[in-house]
Formats: sequence, structure tokens, C-alpha cells
Amino acid sequence: MFDKNVVSWIVMVVGYKSVGDLEEAKKLFNEMPQRNVASWNAIICGLVKLGDLKGARRMFNEMPGRNVVSYSTMIDGYAKAGDMASVRFLFELVPQRDIFGWSASILGYAQSG
Repeated sequence: MFDKNVVSWIVMVVGYKSVGDLEEAKKLFNEMPQRNVASWNAIICGLVKLGDLKGARRMFNEMPGRNVVSYSTMIDGYAKAGDMASVRFLFELVPQRDIFGWSASILGYAQSG
């Protein structure tokens, strides 16, 4: 493609992420001429799914703008890892809570007793 837009790049990143090739997904993400919140969320989601919470948090912290998906993805990752202190910290920062953030938080608390 000669004229790739941000959506084209995101689709490629998500494609590599979905087949487990996060290295190639990160490479494409780093090559993107322009990023938006969806592209950041795609790479963060991939890192969380592979259990790289440190890498996901680093990307989350670098994001120029976050949305409810960004927060919910991180909350879900920390909840699955049993890091309820991080879940609570991020949950308190969410500007607008949704069912996904609530569900991930409640599930994390239930699983950690």
C-alpha cells in the first residue's frame, strides 16, 4: 500500500498481536508515522495478554492520551496477576468507569480472596 493511514497500521499491529507475534507488532507500532489512542491500546492489550505488565505499564504511562479502554485493559491485566494494589490505584484514576473496569476489578478481588 502506498498510502497507509492510521487504521491500516492498527489493523497490521492487531493482526500480528492476534497471532502472538508481539515483536513484529511492536516493530510496526514504533514505525507508525502517526499514532492515536486506538494504536496505543492495541499494543498495550498485546503486552497485557502476553503477561508483560511492566511493558504495558510503561506504554500506558507514555500514552499522550488515555481512554476508558486503556484503563480497563491495565486493570484487567493487574487483576489477573493478583496485583490488587495496582488495580485499586488505576481504578481510582479512571475518569469514567465502565462495566469492563468494574468487572475486572470485582473479579480480581474475588480471585484474590
